[in-house]
Amino acid sequence: MIDRTSYVRLIEQSLRSLGYEDVAVALEAASNVQQSSVTATRFREAVLGGEVDAALGLLGELEGELVEKEVEVEGRRRDADGGVVAVEAGTGQPGSRSSLDLGSIRRRVQRRVDQARYLLFCNMFRTLVEAGEAGKALKCLREDIQPLESVLGTDGEHGGASLDRQDVQPSMSSMSSMPEDVDMGVGGFGDALQQRMDTLRETVGVTFGDFPMNFGVQSAISRYSTGAAATAATTTAPATNVDYRGTAPPVTTAAIAVPKASGGPVSEASPPSLSALASMLLQANRGAPPLPPKRLREYGDVDVRRQEQLLRELQHLLSPEVLIPDNRLETLVEQALTWQIKRCPYHNASNAALSLMSDYQAGPESLPTVPVHTLTLHADEVWVVQFSPDGKWLVSASKDGSAILWDVQSSRKVVFSRILHSGRVPINIGAFSPTSQEVLIGSNDGKVRIFKVSTGDLLAELTSAMGSSALSPSPNPNQDTSISSAMWGNSSSRIALSCNKELRMIDIDIQVPCEPFVLKPIRVIPVRLQNHAYDSVLSADGGTFVSVGQDRMIRYVRVSDRKVVTRGPEPAAVTCLSRSSDGKFLASNLANGCIHIWQLGDLSHRDTEGRDVDMRDSDVSTLSPTTEPPPDPMESLPAGPLFVLKGLETSQPGRFVIRSAFGGIGDAFVGTGSENALVHIWHRETETLLASVEGHQATVNAVAWNPRNHHMLASASDDHKVIIWLSPKHLASTARGE
Repeated sequence: MIDRTSYVRLIEQSLRSLGYEDVAVALEAASNVQQSSVTATRFREAVLGGEVDAALGLLGELEGELVEKEVEVEGRRRDADGGVVAVEAGTGQPGSRSSLDLGSIRRRVQRRVDQARYLLFCNMFRTLVEAGEAGKALKCLREDIQPLESVLGTDGEHGGASLDRQDVQPSMSSMSSMPEDVDMGVGGFGDALQQRMDTLRETVGVTFGDFPMNFGVQSAISRYSTGAAATAATTTAPATNVDYRGTAPPVTTAAIAVPKASGGPVSEASPPSLSALASMLLQANRGAPPLPPKRLREYGDVDVRRQEQLLRELQHLLSPEVLIPDNRLETLVEQALTWQIKRCPYHNASNAALSLMSDYQAGPESLPTVPVHTLTLHADEVWVVQFSPDGKWLVSASKDGSAILWDVQSSRKVVFSRILHSGRVPINIGAFSPTSQEVLIGSNDGKVRIFKVSTGDLLAELTSAMGSSALSPSPNPNQDTSISSAMWGNSSSRIALSCNKELRMIDIDIQVPCEPFVLKPIRVIPVRLQNHAYDSVLSADGGTFVSVGQDRMIRYVRVSDRKVVTRGPEPAAVTCLSRSSDGKFLASNLANGCIHIWQLGDLSHRDTEGRDVDMRDSDVSTLSPTTEPPPDPMESLPAGPLFVLKGLETSQPGRFVIRSAFGGIGDAFVGTGSENALVHIWHRETETLLASVEGHQATVNAVAWNPRNHHMLASASDDHKVIIWLSPKHLASTARGE
């Protein structure tokens, strides 16, 4: 399975990275295996040292080695498939039983070498612009980059209309007449360059916008280019011995995409067109004051990192067989450790003790299965339990009409803080704000109350009348006042509700005093539904409702453009929904005891510049049509659930709402209650039931996982109790004072 030669090369690289150069040299002599050729080593050093002349010259020498390695790789691949004999060592020729298309391989390698030249020249161009060498930058653009763009950027791959050769060449020729000593200093680079840019603008039809000096941001490059890809007068590769390169500063930027070419790896970002590069030159006219000494030192550090990134781009582009990626052996070892962690269903530690001498293993001791606290202040069934995002508070709410705030002082101590509310109407909703500074509770009378966590003060009160006619002072007396769900948006100034057949996004200002605490919303955004919403959650970006109703369909409803995507139907009635803390997953609890895990994630609408559309603005017709927007994430939602947690199904549907919760490291676990008084813990990805623990004497209605302590779980039951659970491993470590 492991190729001996490649393995030895990686060991030699690792030895050198650890500082054992003598040992690496001895291994090369003993094994007759060289880590890299002399040419590859010199090329790597030239790139890291900013020696552009040397790097460009060595590319030609590397081409033959790249062809030989490509033939070897192709030969091994076909040999593994039974097609050809392995490549004869050192000849670069295929075996005798079949033949490889050497001409095709050479053309493919030539294309990659041209891409590497393009990458180096683009970085050289940026460096010349930063150094104020306008004439030399313009010469590089016309004599080096433009011909390569013609060779590599064919068939309209820049995304714009093709320009005839005669349309572009005169303007580029006129630009080239500019002297090389044009001032590029602070305050301007002279009228000559401006006139040349105006000529190019008029001839080609390119609009030069504000091009950011951070040339690595490809979205900005494509944003400020109209896509006019200039073609060149020649298809020959540019010479590499042009005199201006000798005085150029080191290469500083690597994250520049290469024009697409079939058969070779490329960057995912769009390639910069001539118009984008010229726009960068024009942008330099705005200048900037000199950096202070401290910032100059920081800029130098960034410069080194850019050269390292450039080398990584070239390693990926050309061939890792020739240019071995840095720390490759260490990367492979880390991948193996990561795989061991991923395949262990009990992994629940952010700092797992990993060993290279044995496989990683964790057991049930990592799960919160030991009851350590029993909270008994409620006088009736407890329906709600929820931790704050910072893990320092716990709220519980009951059928008896009370909502209690608990102080999570440590992993082993949860104490009573205060009674937030006490009444006669059952409370079925509780949620903390993203900042953990406020908490809301919702009751069966259609009211949502907001409290300040630190003092317990009532800040505001909302009612279910705040719907599409919420700003009207007189609600419909026959309207159903129940609220099935209430949650915070992605800030403390937005509340999301589901009530009746409507989803509502309500903007509020809880800092404004209100008497008698009845809050008048700033704005209400209603979304009408065809069916009553049993439950709903909000995506992590705060812009998409996910609801479920009587028809058992999972509905994704984006507020900004009212787009609706449905999935399902579920095989049984859905009693409730819950979202993972990272926002990536959605759990639907079915009445038959099964739990389906659906994909969620960021479902926000994005405009043509990749920015989120503000949910307050439902008019998306203002989006610019000039650039294709990124794919709509709602269009790629899977047709079915990602994971199915089954094994507890019942022949008869359950009678109660049982709320589950994601938790543990990376939200890898799903905890849920049950009508048989047990708390169950599942591993999400393997769909394995890991634990079923006893402690309650009646139906467990809800569970909650502490987002800051992956070893702590809370459960609420009809036995009037809230139980805090910890893992045996965590208990042992705290007992030792760790």
